Amino acid sequence: MQKCSYLLGIPMNHIFPVKNYHEEMDTDSDTDALILKALDQIVNIACDALRKTALYLEFDTAWRTMAWGKKNELEQKLRNFKLRYPNVQFVRILIVGEVGAGKSSFINSVNNAFQKRITSGALVDGIGGTSFTKVYKTHYIAGEDGFPLPFALSDIMGLEANQSGAHEKDIVKALHGFLDEGYKFNPAFPVSPNDPGYRSNPGLHDQTFCLVNVVAADKISLMNNHVIEKLKKIREAATDLNIPQVVIMTRPDLACLLVKENLQKIYTSKKIKEK
Repeated sequence: MQKCSYLLGIPMNHIFPVKNYHEEMDTDSDTDALILKALDQIVNIACDALRKTALYLEFDTAWRTMAWGKKNELEQKLRNFKLRYPNVQFVRILIVGEVGAGKSSFINSVNNAFQKRITSGALVDGIGGTSFTKVYKTHYIAGEDGFPLPFALSDIMGLEANQSGAHEKDIVKALHGFLDEGYKFNPAFPVSPNDPGYRSNPGLHDQTFCLVNVVAADKISLMNNHVIEKLKKIREAATDLNIPQVVIMTRPDLACLLVKENLQKIYTSKKIKEK
């Protein structure tokens, strides 16, 4: 054991000699005891490492406050939201992101929270690697009276590398309000004034007032550089238009085991904050 410890650099108290079974017909209690004692030590060592890792993954206190248990209050606040501008019926929010990041799923999830059931107004594809959304579509949230709430979520074709996915110039046009409902995206050629689906004289209600970038937490480090460049160009255009921008980070449960086991640890997770 001493020579093994010297050669491998492993301390003596972490070396456990055992006798494996080879040609025996029956088990032996002494052999079993030696094997089980070694396994017991290994399990304890592994659990200690797991505990230390878990402590490393989590802050002692939340780094952002969250109103857990107040879902009804948050919902009612949004249901009571009113616009003060008579010429604008809806505040338009544009949702952009890489293919597979969860743009359409986020829109559906918002609707689910209000309708208290699973909905599928925005079609999603859980298999393919290309965008399932092909047209510019606005989604409305029905209120308790059946009329839509005064905010609208606009979905677009997902971003992909090179000449695939939505063209960033089309998304910039959407920020201005130039895309008509149902405009079909063409990855190779951005919209022009002579194309069907081009709105030549957008009103205030057609313009975007918040740009939402959807990013998958478990895929941030894997994002394609071409997609990142497209997002930067869109952000620059939004900044020039004084449009505020936010990020929705999806799939945190796939990026952090703590969050997968307990969603309320999302703001104590070090990994989520690092993302």
